[in-house]
Amino acid sequence: MKHQEIFDKAYHILIDLYAAGKPDIWCLNRFYSEKMILQESDYIRYFDLFGNIRRRAEELGEHIFVRGVADSSLIAFLLEAADPDSDPNLPFEMDFHSVFLENIQLGVSRRFFKEARKMICDYMADKAIVTLKGDDDISLTWLCFLEKSESKDAVLSIKNNAQLFENLPRITLAPTPTLDKYREIETVTGVKMDDAYGGDKDVFSALADGELDGIPNINTEIVKKLFQTFKPQDYDDMLKLIGYALGSCIGDNQSEKPLAECGFPLSNVPVFREDMYDMICEKLRDRGFYEVGLAYEVAQNTRRGVYARKGLDESTRQALLSLGFNTEFCSYIEKVTYMFPKAHAASYLRDAIAMMWYKLHYPDEYSRIFMNRSEET
Repeated sequence: MKHQEIFDKAYHILIDLYAAGKPDIWCLNRFYSEKMILQESDYIRYFDLFGNIRRRAEELGEHIFVRGVADSSLIAFLLEAADPDSDPNLPFEMDFHSVFLENIQLGVSRRFFKEARKMICDYMADKAIVTLKGDDDISLTWLCFLEKSESKDAVLSIKNNAQLFENLPRITLAPTPTLDKYREIETVTGVKMDDAYGGDKDVFSALADGELDGIPNINTEIVKKLFQTFKPQDYDDMLKLIGYALGSCIGDNQSEKPLAECGFPLSNVPVFREDMYDMICEKLRDRGFYEVGLAYEVAQNTRRGVYARKGLDESTRQALLSLGFNTEFCSYIEKVTYMFPKAHAASYLRDAIAMMWYKLHYPDEYSRIFMNRSEET
């Protein structure tokens, strides 16, 4: 399908979401802002393709996840490429780099891996596809796309050729055993993950108390320690603590110290790259500046650990101080070596909430599936 046809498809879905056929100005502005970026690459095709894959997975009772810009994109949400619970309010601009590189990751259950791979190859058949894979047929796989005039289809070893192809447009297809376990717990309990939890206060209390044994993705000592230290009061607190644990700070990245010393209450700590961007944008707008270059530069440099390696340059430090940030804030971003993406952390927390519900309500089944086997991700 051609780019404009996909944009038209997404636009008509947006119109249909509104009874009067008139989306509010925020939605239209966001839609066209994303289109302005996406129309320059094949990324929009990935969204259309992943919507097809997600619908097929749901038909089969399988689970998938998409990593990258999709979970912060309104257009991806409209095309069903994004998780249905994703947040299209997140700043799409923070993932410019992945759009321009045309790289995206799709995680699928092992049972669904081969069908997902075939769907990708069929959809992208107008391209020459160089497949980089491991020895196992179901293993981490790069599907790299070139023009047919430049190459032929080929299958190569990812171990020996990854560096050669790392800058090509590609879909990284990742077999994820945890997703097979999600299907298994749904099958044995008869309860879908979407129906688990339901506002159960015991679920939140168990998570907040750090009872994380057997909970995928967040069952680590640092998450337990952070929860016990900061005592999360709500979903947002929990999300920030998970994001901090999955990111890293200079020195002991398994320490809560940089978080405690950043000069902000937990609710305002810029743990995620998107939070950093939004926080600086808000300060700029308050001063009458609507260009976002400073916010983007600081957020990107912080998430990549540039300031941790080289220090905060004096002009940027003075700009942040003039916007009202304090010296503790500047010291904090000089400790950050990596900032985790918010949408990724949110998907981990959504899954953790559902898994804790199963663990509390079906302890025997949960223990058999998630706690009596070697850890898999």
